[in-house]
Amino acid sequence: MSLEIREILRIAEARLREAGCPDPKRDAEELMCHMMDFDRSRFFMKLGDVLSENGCENYFQLIDLRATRKPLQYIVGSQEFMGLNFKVDPSVLIPRQDTETLVEAALEHMKSGAPLGGWRVLDVGTGSGAIAVSICAKESAARAMASDISPEALGLAAANAAAAGVSSRVKFVLSDMFDGLGTGGRFHFVLSNPPYVKRQDLPFLQEEVSGHEPAIALDGGVDGLDFYRILARDAARRLKKRGRILLEIGFDQAEQVRELFEETGRYEEFAVKKDLAGHDRVFSALLKA
Repeated sequence: MSLEIREILRIAEARLREAGCPDPKRDAEELMCHMMDFDRSRFFMKLGDVLSENGCENYFQLIDLRATRKPLQYIVGSQEFMGLNFKVDPSVLIPRQDTETLVEAALEHMKSGAPLGGWRVLDVGTGSGAIAVSICAKESAARAMASDISPEALGLAAANAAAAGVSSRVKFVLSDMFDGLGTGGRFHFVLSNPPYVKRQDLPFLQEEVSGHEPAIALDGGVDGLDFYRILARDAARRLKKRGRILLEIGFDQAEQVRELFEETGRYEEFAVKKDLAGHDRVFSALLKA
């Protein structure tokens, strides 16, 4: 049986709504664009086209997969971030717009003019490579070291660096936080989007997150601050004098994270940047001279 694309979309939207997907209309359209290799403008011109029986079968296989609440980005294999296309799979957290606030904050600091030899950036827990790759793609004077505990994540991040044309300026290192960095030297910036969800809150996250994204990239311990403690304790030995640390934080964690860094006595110029929704999203501090 063959149907017009607009009718197929109505059936798919109803199926996804019944499954509890948060945005069934968008998902139905995005999966059709993915299967047919349409961009959005072409998609709207094709709504009256008839899809073959085989095409319908293939499309509804994708819809059934999304109905299990598998994230759309894992199904299509990519996510846009900072205007770049990043490959993603279940080994990495899906890059989110919130994290663009961190990248933009770092780039803003780099506007002051690069030092001799360029900016050196350390991205701790790089995942898909979104932070390090975006920084290097947007700032020609930046070079980055990007670490992760997951070999699978590092392989994906390296592919994303190649796709963005910055492989020569990003070095990927297998490391549990700072432990595997060896003699990597010191950096002008340490950046990280660490796990910061309280462990007891993990089961209550959206099903797409709790059921499919890697728990290792989400679980911040009992109070959500485990990795900030490590960063506060160890980042200074990786920063150059007057180097800056910028971290993504949960919307209610700014005060606690600041206290952790204040207690070390090694930082000053504490600041918090809000995301587009008006929530606290990026904490920054400057290493004292």
